Amino acid sequence: MRKNAFAQGSWYKGNTHTHTTASDGTIKQEEVVRIYRERGYDFLALTEHNTYTDTEKYDTDNFITIPGAEPMLWHNSRETAFTAHVVCIGIPGKLKFTDGQTLEYDTAMNTPDFIKYLKDNGNFTIFAHPSWSRTRLEHFNEYIEGADAIEIYNHECEIVCGQGFGETYFETALWGGKRVWAVAADDMHRVHGLTGGFVMCKAESLTKENIVNALISGSFYASTGAYIDDFYVEDGVAYVSCPEAKQICIYGDMYPGMAVNDPKGKLTKASWKYQSTDGRCQYVRCKVVTDEGVAFSQPIWLED
Repeated sequence: MRKNAFAQGSWYKGNTHTHTTASDGTIKQEEVVRIYRERGYDFLALTEHNTYTDTEKYDTDNFITIPGAEPMLWHNSRETAFTAHVVCIGIPGKLKFTDGQTLEYDTAMNTPDFIKYLKDNGNFTIFAHPSWSRTRLEHFNEYIEGADAIEIYNHECEIVCGQGFGETYFETALWGGKRVWAVAADDMHRVHGLTGGFVMCKAESLTKENIVNALISGSFYASTGAYIDDFYVEDGVAYVSCPEAKQICIYGDMYPGMAVNDPKGKLTKASWKYQSTDGRCQYVRCKVVTDEGVAFSQPIWLED
């Protein structure tokens, strides 16, 4: 039986974490929207700190904005993390926050309760930049309880302090049985933070409902510049196809996985008969590496 990582449809490129002069960014909202649109993006979530933003006025026939925010907690704890930032993306038909609303909540609450508060108000939740937040790995799975996704890459954090990648956190969550997705985002505050991390969603058409549903269902991948065409499993084998790459990796949860390498960067496909040291492979995921960047698939859960 074949299991596909992506739904049927077309690919749409977007950024899920963006700031403007409406919070602590340096570029006005309308200018940020124009830049992303002109750089070939299809959708953008404006996620100002603690203030919900619905920017439907910027939508066109071939570019949409999605309402969102980035509220935060400051724990200042060596046992957990110094801070917790959670990007929330409004789910059409369920969202309870309104445009311009300042989010009010108990800043002393723990992170799982914080995530639940955002989800109860109709949001898809992304735990932002876990490395930059100095999140303790040994407590990470308890810390992110309820989150829908984790930023596997945050461009602003990588540029500012070299703390943008979070693949180890993603693996820690998956090993712990968390059904979370991987997101790459710009976290754009200034010009140098533009278009370095993005998601590619596969959906029937470009609507807010379809894009958010693709995020919820995992019909997307995260990238810093590389692309994936297809990823699926069939009869105990995982298959990847992509534009030309120099490395394709496929991983399971209880086996190191495999990598195919080509220094000339001409790889376009790879496969792996997945295995597990305990005879129970719970998921597989893939990674594609090019000179332009890295693409991270979502896990295909094999026991569903």
